[in-house]
Amino acid sequence: MFSTRILGGTTEGGKSVPRYMIQLPHEGNRTACIRAIQAIQRHGSHLITHMDWGCKAGVHTGWAVVEADNLQLATMMVPSECRRDATITELNRFTTEEMASWTDHSEG
Repeated sequence: MFSTRILGGTTEGGKSVPRYMIQLPHEGNRTACIRAIQAIQRHGSHLITHMDWGCKAGVHTGWAVVEADNLQLATMMVPSECRRDATITELNRFTTEEMASWTDHSEG
């Protein structure tokens, strides 16, 4: 089994686990929405229960934030028929100190 998680915790053994935003766009019609959902269900992934969808707002995309040891494992969470159109981005957070240092440098 792959070492992937749907946002369980923020550390594993004291080490930060990378987080990835998965975006799954599809065509803007009801049939395409149903096909996208069914593809995720057929994949057998628990991703479906963690997806947020924009379809009702006219944005035909599903989003999920997942934890995976690397980009390849995050990609494997996406059904193969959806991967071509998927965007998977590693996420990061900035500390207050990092943001303050940028502000200090931009003023000078």
